[in-house]
Amino acid sequence: MDREAAETLALETFRSHKGKVLLVRFLDGYRGNDSCTQEFNPPIRVKVVETNRFDIIHWNDDYLDPYWDVAVLDHRQELNGLRSTWVNGPSINIPTGQVEQSGKDWIVGENKGGFSQRLCECFGQFVRLLFTHPLTNRKGGR
Repeated sequence: MDREAAETLALETFRSHKGKVLLVRFLDGYRGNDSCTQEFNPPIRVKVVETNRFDIIHWNDDYLDPYWDVAVLDHRQELNGLRSTWVNGPSINIPTGQVEQSGKDWIVGENKGGFSQRLCECFGQFVRLLFTHPLTNRKGGR
């Protein structure tokens, strides 16, 4: 894949997700003057919003690593002071043509209250239960 094809793919992928709700485990943003990545366990909901083209077309050597701006839909204590939030879109490896999620998992829902949105909400409830239930939230092992 060449750079032009990767840029086209990155822009098309962003457009297909704009306005959709994502359930994310990792959220990037700024605290003070420093950028940081916040992990959420269980995941939180964010909505993909309009993003500057230069953030979507973000190159790191032979990788196109897009940033998508998001609006946070859930309120959590870990969000205090976090602003200008974004998530990583799928990364494109130019030499191999592979598209990777970069290990920062998210699940797509719908923004219109349809079946996918409800599934996203139910999955979030399941994950919260999974991580807070005494039988599944053990420290250490047997």
